[in-house]
Amino acid sequence: MSSRYYLPLRHDAVGKAVYKAHVCKNNPGVRFKSQEEPEYIYRSNEFEYWWNLSISTITKVPHNKPDLIIWDNNLNICRIVEFSCPSDINIEQKINEKMNNYAPLIRNMQIMYPKYKFVMVPIIVGALGYIPKSLKTNIKELGFNEVETRKLTRKLQNVSVIGTVKQWRILRYAQYARAYS
Repeated sequence: MSSRYYLPLRHDAVGKAVYKAHVCKNNPGVRFKSQEEPEYIYRSNEFEYWWNLSISTITKVPHNKPDLIIWDNNLNICRIVEFSCPSDINIEQKINEKMNNYAPLIRNMQIMYPKYKFVMVPIIVGALGYIPKSLKTNIKELGFNEVETRKLTRKLQNVSVIGTVKQWRILRYAQYARAYS
């Protein structure tokens, strides 16, 4: 599948679902429009969200632009959230890749923000909706209870599969148009 369509149709759609669910859970009065893009920095009462921002660190690290950073100012916890929607057979490999890629960033951020505890939270959902066993634990790490975790897991599966179908339709239409032009 073309990587050109992967980011907006699957990856970002899964990321926005998690972002919006977390913001709405912790700020009941906030409502999002369906196609609304997340703000790069969003502050609420006790949380601060950094969406897709590059982090300047003391030493240069190759992976310095996580998908989402959630700062919990009450508990002094910073959660670095990375999303991915690989093919279903590559899920475990992708989890390990995300953990290894962002370890240097976490070490640098611990030096820069010593009062915070840093946690890496990979949210990985297969392109056809497969979920690893660790997904529920990772969603709970973001502060969701059991019922919210089940609902969000189903939502992420739906968003990933819908993105895959949209991507397939676009590519299929392009092949059809080339064949008959």
